Amino acid sequence: MAEEMTPEMLRLSLQDLVLRVKICKLGSIEETLAEALDPPSKKNIRRAIDALIDVKALTAAEGLTPLGRQLAKLPLDVFLGKLILLGCIFKCLDAAITIGAILSSKSPFSAPMAARSQADQARLAFRKGDSDLLTVYNAYCSWRRTCNTSGASEEEFCRKNYLSQQNLANIEELKGQLATSLVEAGFLELREGEDCSIKRYLHRPFLLGKLFSAAYLVKAPVMDIETNLRRVAPKMQHERYRPDGQLSDLLELLPKVVEA
Repeated sequence: MAEEMTPEMLRLSLQDLVLRVKICKLGSIEETLAEALDPPSKKNIRRAIDALIDVKALTAAEGLTPLGRQLAKLPLDVFLGKLILLGCIFKCLDAAITIGAILSSKSPFSAPMAARSQADQARLAFRKGDSDLLTVYNAYCSWRRTCNTSGASEEEFCRKNYLSQQNLANIEELKGQLATSLVEAGFLELREGEDCSIKRYLHRPFLLGKLFSAAYLVKAPVMDIETNLRRVAPKMQHERYRPDGQLSDLLELLPKVVEA
C-alpha cells in the first residue's frame, strides 16, 4: 500500500481544471499545469483539451467558448453537463438528468450466482433495443412508478426484478444533487415558493419529476447556447423537437449538435 495518496491531479480528469485555467486567464494550459507540484503528463493534458474541443467548450485555438463557461459551473463531466443543458433547453430535463445520474452511478441490476438466468430474464423485460443505458432507464422509471403507486411494494418490485434498492436510491439522490447544482448555477429558475421547497423535494425523491417539469431555464446565462442551437435547428426536422420532447428526441439530437 502506498504511503501517500496519489494527488488528484494525477488521478482524475483534467477537464474541469483546464476550464478553470481558461476562466482565470492564467495563460497557456500546458505551461500553467506544468508548474504544479505534481504536474500531470502532457498526454493527459492533451486528452482533456481534445475532449473540451470536441464538446465545444474550447475552440480549436483553445479559447474558452460561452458553452465552456457555463459547463464549468456544473459538477459533471462536460459531456454529461452538455446533455443536461440540452435537456433544459428542450424541456426534457428529467430524462436528461436521469441519464446523467445513471451514467455516474452503479448499475441497479443485480445478478446473484445462484439465480443468474432468472436475473437475465428479468432484465430483458426492461430491454430497449441493444442499449444498456435505455434498459437501465426503463428499469429506473418502472421503479419510480412503483414507488409512486399507492399500495405497491418497492421491496417486492426490486426483489422480483433483481434490482438493487440502494443503487436506485443513489441514482435518485444524485438527481437531487444535480438539480441543486443547476439552481445554484443559475440555469434553473423555480416558481415562487419552489426555491424554499427544493430541499423537501430532495428528501422526497419521487417528487423530483414534478420539480423538473415545473422548472424552466433562465435565458440570460445560456443565451449563446440557445442562439447556437437555433442556428443548428434548420438542419434538423423541427417537428421532432417538441416542447414536451421525449428521451429519444434528445438522444438523437446530441450527435447533430456536437457535429454542428
